Amino acid sequence: MTGDTYGTTIAHAFSSTKDTAAKMLSGRECSKRLIPHVIDETARKTPDVECMSTPRSNNRHDGWKPVSWAQVANAVNYAAQMLIMQAEHPAPGTFPTVAYIGLEDPRYPIFVVGAIKAGYKALLISPRNSIEAQMNLFARTDCNILYHELQYASMVQPWVDARPGMEGVAVAPFDEWVAEGVTPVLYTKTFAEAEWDSYVVLHTSGSTGLPKPVVVRHGMVAMNDLHRYIPARNGNLAWLPTWTSFPNPRHLLIMPLFHTGGLMIMTVCAFYYNAPIAFREPSRPITGDNVVEWLQNSNSGWTFIPPAILDHMSRSQQAIIELKELHAVGCGEGAIAHDSINILLSYGIKTINAFACSE
Repeated sequence: MTGDTYGTTIAHAFSSTKDTAAKMLSGRECSKRLIPHVIDETARKTPDVECMSTPRSNNRHDGWKPVSWAQVANAVNYAAQMLIMQAEHPAPGTFPTVAYIGLEDPRYPIFVVGAIKAGYKALLISPRNSIEAQMNLFARTDCNILYHELQYASMVQPWVDARPGMEGVAVAPFDEWVAEGVTPVLYTKTFAEAEWDSYVVLHTSGSTGLPKPVVVRHGMVAMNDLHRYIPARNGNLAWLPTWTSFPNPRHLLIMPLFHTGGLMIMTVCAFYYNAPIAFREPSRPITGDNVVEWLQNSNSGWTFIPPAILDHMSRSQQAIIELKELHAVGCGEGAIAHDSINILLSYGIKTINAFACSE
């Protein structure tokens, strides 16, 4: 692993945690912090601190470029203003659905929060869905506008054509989202007012039929803020406050952003726990070899890896070298072979298998 180095010898994967934010917040405050407020407040207090980072170019050897909290707050306002100008102000309390699909970059979580500020709710759709699956999601969420990456125009056009009244809108590159000079969009709701409002709409995998929309509420997201107060059990501490307070808390985000494992890890770790998020190269597929190169050049301290990819990496000596440098490696989206886990553990790689579901 290149860049700054951090100690990797930890007495216990969950032996201790340090979280300065916990010292400033009571449990009551933690459970009632809304993400739009958190972003704006953090941007005011620490505007130049890194919130996330993106690859500088398609050459991963060029390293990663930091994106500050001020830039994130500005990008959220950009997304909100874009929606207001193109789709107008919705009637209070209606939360019309606007879909988004694009490259795996910060525009995903930023579009979600921008939609909230503008009075909408974002639907994140998988590019792997069939036309029938997309039509089912659009119909069930009454979605009539789809924002997309410009280079995805040919992919989304059949979806737009198949739904009468549907409109497709290409979005600008991320660099334009973080440019200065955007008029702020105020979000004045209290937690009591917004607790049951939609934060984002994800969807099931479709393994038991057509994918079904799953509405994630603000209250559900905010509950993750309370993990910093969960006491130790059998010597183990809650993973969120522990992993985000590693000596190197930067997380390499590998899981897809239309997926719960990608969007929620990014949202909770960055916005509630101030752990910098390093986005992977969006133009390259998730493979063991690519993960190795991202780890070598992003200066990340931990990550979550799909099981099939981690299984492949367990049989690569170069991958083992990079994984050993991490404080911990999470594995989600399914089970990993016992042989692979045994190989990783034999090298002292702290591997944790996580289970969750959109439902």
